[in-house]
Amino acid sequence: MVSNVAPWIFTVGASTMDRDFPAYVTFGFSTIQGQSLSNSTVPVGQAHPVISGEDANVANQSIASS
Repeated sequence: MVSNVAPWIFTVGASTMDRDFPAYVTFGFSTIQGQSLSNSTVPVGQAHPVISGEDANVANQSIASS
C-alpha cells in the first residue's frame, strides 16, 4: 500500500576538482601511482608486508565486510 502518491524527485550533485593528490606505491622495481588525501607518509625505503583484506578485518565483523 502506498500512502504518498506524490511524484518522486531525485536530486543529484556533482563536482570536480582541478587538483591531484598523487600517492606512489613501490613493489620491488615497479611503482604504481594512485590518489590519497592522507597527510601521513611511510618512511622511504621501509618495507611493509602486503596482506589480504581478510587479515585486515575489524573485530566482530564478518570476513565478507573486509
